[in-house]
Amino acid sequence: MITGLSIPSKKRGDGFYGPLLSVPARAGLTVLTAALVLCAPVSAGAADTKPDAAQLIDRVINAHRAGHFQQASDAVDALIALRPARADYRLEKLRLTALTPGENKPGLSPQLEILCSSNDGRVCEQARFVAQLTQPRYAERLRRIFALEKDGKYAEALAGYDALFGGAPGENGLMVRYWRNMLHTPRVKDAEAALALLAGTAPTDPLIGRRAAFELKTFRLNRLSVNGLRDIVNPKKRQRAAEDLSLALLTAPEDSRAKTWRKALDEGIFRIAVEKARDAVKARELAQAESWYLRALPAAPAARKTGVMLDLADIARQKGEYGKAGKLVERALSGKNSSAELRREKLDAIYAEELASLANIYEKNGNRPLLIYVLRKQINLVGETPVLVRRLAQAYLAEGDKTRALALFESGDKKRLASAAWAYAYAVTLYGAEKPDDAIDVLTKAEGKRPEHLAFLERLITERTIRTAKARANRGEWQQALKELNTLTTATPDITSLRADWASRTPDKEEALRQYRRLFDEPQFTVEAHLSAAAIALELGRADDAAGLLDTMTSDPRNRMTITQVRKAVATYGKLGRTAKVRDLYKTYSQNIPAAVNRDYALFNRDKATWLQERGDTEGALTAYRQAFVNAGLTAAYPADDRDFTHAMLSPDTEDDWMRSALRLHSSLLYQNDNVIVTTGYRKVHDEGTPGYSDTRADIGMVQMMMPAKGGTLTIRSDTVRYDMGELVPGEWESMTGTCFSGGCNPAGGKTRATGSLIAAAWDNGVWAFDIGTTPIGFHYTDITGALSYSFNWGDTSLTAEAYRRAKDASLLAYGGQRDPATGKWWGGVRRTGVSLSASRDDGTGIGLWGKISAETIRGRNVADNTSWQAMGTAYTRLISKPNHEFTPSFFVMLWGFDKDLSGYTFGQGGYYSPQRYVGFNISLNDTGRSENWTWRVTATAGRSYAKTEGIARYPLPGSIPAWQKPNMSDLTSVSSTSADWSNSWSVQANLERRLGSHVSVGAAAGISRAPDYNYRWGLVYLRWYMRSWEGNLPMPVPLLVPYSER
Repeated sequence: MITGLSIPSKKRGDGFYGPLLSVPARAGLTVLTAALVLCAPVSAGAADTKPDAAQLIDRVINAHRAGHFQQASDAVDALIALRPARADYRLEKLRLTALTPGENKPGLSPQLEILCSSNDGRVCEQARFVAQLTQPRYAERLRRIFALEKDGKYAEALAGYDALFGGAPGENGLMVRYWRNMLHTPRVKDAEAALALLAGTAPTDPLIGRRAAFELKTFRLNRLSVNGLRDIVNPKKRQRAAEDLSLALLTAPEDSRAKTWRKALDEGIFRIAVEKARDAVKARELAQAESWYLRALPAAPAARKTGVMLDLADIARQKGEYGKAGKLVERALSGKNSSAELRREKLDAIYAEELASLANIYEKNGNRPLLIYVLRKQINLVGETPVLVRRLAQAYLAEGDKTRALALFESGDKKRLASAAWAYAYAVTLYGAEKPDDAIDVLTKAEGKRPEHLAFLERLITERTIRTAKARANRGEWQQALKELNTLTTATPDITSLRADWASRTPDKEEALRQYRRLFDEPQFTVEAHLSAAAIALELGRADDAAGLLDTMTSDPRNRMTITQVRKAVATYGKLGRTAKVRDLYKTYSQNIPAAVNRDYALFNRDKATWLQERGDTEGALTAYRQAFVNAGLTAAYPADDRDFTHAMLSPDTEDDWMRSALRLHSSLLYQNDNVIVTTGYRKVHDEGTPGYSDTRADIGMVQMMMPAKGGTLTIRSDTVRYDMGELVPGEWESMTGTCFSGGCNPAGGKTRATGSLIAAAWDNGVWAFDIGTTPIGFHYTDITGALSYSFNWGDTSLTAEAYRRAKDASLLAYGGQRDPATGKWWGGVRRTGVSLSASRDDGTGIGLWGKISAETIRGRNVADNTSWQAMGTAYTRLISKPNHEFTPSFFVMLWGFDKDLSGYTFGQGGYYSPQRYVGFNISLNDTGRSENWTWRVTATAGRSYAKTEGIARYPLPGSIPAWQKPNMSDLTSVSSTSADWSNSWSVQANLERRLGSHVSVGAAAGISRAPDYNYRWGLVYLRWYMRSWEGNLPMPVPLLVPYSER
């Protein structure tokens, strides 16, 4: 295949046909070779390139072929005269003389002698052969052969040659004639090859070479012309025919048939290009189609050019080149005979499609203002159609303009809404305007509804039924909701899911199970259906069924649960006690959770942490919390360092999402419960009274260590206590201690100070708690004290029941005992044993309640027995309730009573406050807050109380007084008077703590309480040390380090 040939066209330099046609090789001879053979001028050596020689050679050939032998002879004579030394010219002269018809052959012998006298043996041999042909036996037969050739009897002529010469003649001139005849036989390929070979002798024998080339050219032109003109009208052969005609024009552009060839070729090219263009359009290869139409346009007949340009316009329209399409239509229909109406119609159609395309673009890009503008233009151009009006209405709805959307239908001809197409468009708009019931009414009334209209109507009715059912369900009317849902004739998986969910909330759990089982084969619902069915089966007490449902679902590799569904599966497996299965699920799905912010991932890791914590795997739980922090966005990366981890636990100053707050809180509690915290402090107390027995000054050094143990917190405690009651001052009331009042005593003999140390241990897991310890070892009386409590919830109320034995520490007499200066006898060491029940409730709205009731028996050495009861309660509200700041007013009331008033310090009394009736009311303001490194609390209280004490013997245990002392006691049988009064009180307290680093914080606190005959002051400094880094929240409120005796 030879490509890239320049095929001649109508205008000089116009290469239009070249890219269209490619010309195949023919008969073993390439097109290029053929063209060169047919088009190249005869070359007679370097000298024969002169115009005169070339023209004379052409004249010889043309005259000879036309039978003008004399003209041919004259031209040869001119050649000989021009080049006398050329033997091939003389040989041609001999050939003309010998083979020209006629009896006389003048000058034959001299010519032969001249040719044979040269040194060219080939020429002499050829000359002798030609001379022989003048003999009668050859001449007559040649005459008949020539006559057959003239009559077109080529086969007979060839037979004559074969009979005369035994095949092709041995002389080149006759050989040209022989092979020319052969071109018209089946041996055409042999003939072409032979003539081409003879044409190649042109450099040495231009006359023979040129003649052979001319014969070959003529034959081929004729064949190209015949085949091309015949086949150009045949669609199957048109491509080949066009190639033939193109080659003919390339070979002989000046041929008399060239105009006919060109006209046929133009028609063929036009038809080929149009066919290919149409095929490309069908294949949606628009660029190819456009290219073919452009090639067809120059070749198109005048009557067809308009059609081609309109086809080009259509392609431009399909490509979205609407401006180009319009120009092509204008050009195609701009003639005088063109219809202006047709031109306007086509231009409008292009503009309408351009508007539709723009509408699609603006709709996709969300540019609704321009979408509305374009749609209105489109409606103005093509008129209102249901589709266009509906689309414009949807654009208005998207802009939130329901009024304009509905006005498109309501302001027009109402009769058109009877049409299903218009009713459907209006119904869709009403649905988008949140008027589904109106949409149902409109579409129901329409006539001629198509399947898509009926499907939409059914959808609207179904949605209305579901909407009504959901409204009942939202009111908790599950049975009625199910009845409403059961009116539907369709049962899609979504509806079945609703039936199952609602049935699960009624007593008919079996119906819920049946509905869920219908969803088992629905890929979208199978996992959730199995999970819900398992939960219901477990609720019905069918644990094996529940486990089977879960096992079936989780063992199927096609079922891939979401993280939320994994949490549900874990919860049910946990209730079934399938610990191994829970562990496997957590292990499997934990591997697939990326370090990305995702709420479900965070909740999954929170659940995992809780589960691990319940099983005592604190480090595993903390690891899960660290992962949850990443998923909740609390840290940007996994917080491997404790400082980073605990710093992320800091609460923000404003309310945060509940999940993030819960993660901080629970991880903080777990981390701190696993930490070892050592607190040491010094507390100083002064409770004013009478020096020597009721003026209490105390110094208490405290060391406390908290550490994790057995799923709870173990606290080890040691206090060093020093009580100093001052020195007895002689005087009547100043000596109201022991038996000194009337009998007198030696002040130096009363021991009014003591120092001791106690140890204690406590354990608490949030449910059970106990502690055990001693009163100070070093005091006169040392006892074991302690308590056991149990905490539980009753609805929204938290309760704690406790049994305990505690020391009374109001004075040295009550706490550790005191010696009577007069008799040297000890009494005191009061211990209270009792039970209590406390309750608290906080609804999370900032309002809370707390209350406690207790009953005690109180005993001491040489102290009268006593009993007491107490009921107290408080209500509070948080006026400021922020993560790091609270301001809480509260109201407190207490009712209290003792069997005996043993508040005195005489022998047999207890030295502790014990009114028979007490009613107290307090109003407190409490402000507590914290920053990253500071925490504080300030409390101010104002109160009013009523107290009544009944008279009691000054010495309630006279039998315990030594007999020898009794005669000295004139007041032995004295009884105190009854008293009752109202009084006011106030108190202020402040606490402050500062973090010094990741492991250490320091704090201080102080307080004062005042009432008639009561002045109590205290102060505290302390240091807290964390074994593991802690940069989370400082405690709020500040936890005070209080003496063990005040638990």
